[in-house]
Formats: sequence, structure tokens, C-alpha cells
Amino acid sequence: MSEKCILLPFDNPNKLVYLQAIEWPLKHPESFARFGLKRPRGVLRYGPLGCCKTTLVRAAATSCKCTFLALSCAQLYSPYVGDAEHRIREVRWIYSTSYLCIHVN
Repeated sequence: MSEKCILLPFDNPNKLVYLQAIEWPLKHPESFARFGLKRPRGVLRYGPLGCCKTTLVRAAATSCKCTFLALSCAQLYSPYVGDAEHRIREVRWIYSTSYLCIHVN
């Protein structure tokens, strides 16, 4: 895997950029290996509130037949000792058992 992360701004309407960054590495890994290309390590989608970041990630996960998990820091935080760690372990277990698209608010 490559150490680079692809940055996708909210104002880029080009669908091909999203396909190349998210779907192609998952759907065509043999082509990436044949051409000597490394898959991106991650995709960072950024923009202001309400610009459909979560919706686009959910659509990409659905088209790639991946699991979509929406997380926010408020869901992971807990004032009780060990509770946040337990939630993180659950998320890591889900991550290790399937392909996963994670969206953290």
C-alpha cells in the first residue's frame, strides 16, 4: 500500500476522480498490480457542513459492496473508564472482518 492519501474537495464535480480514488482500487486490484500501481492508503473528503460528504461516501461504499460505518467522536467518547476502549475494540473487530468504509465526523 502507498503512504499517500488522496484529498477530495467538496467543490469537485468530476465523478471520474471519485471513481479512480475509491472504486477502481477495490474493483480492479489485478490491474493495479499489473501496471505496478499502488493503491491509495486513504481518501480524505473535506468541506463545509451540508455538502453531502457522508452521502457520497455511502454511495461509494454501496457501489463497491463495502460495509459503511458512520462514526462520530461523540459516539466513541465516554466518561466511564474502559467504555470508550470497548467501543473502539468493537469497531476494530468489524473493520478486521470485512471491507469497510469509515466516515468519522
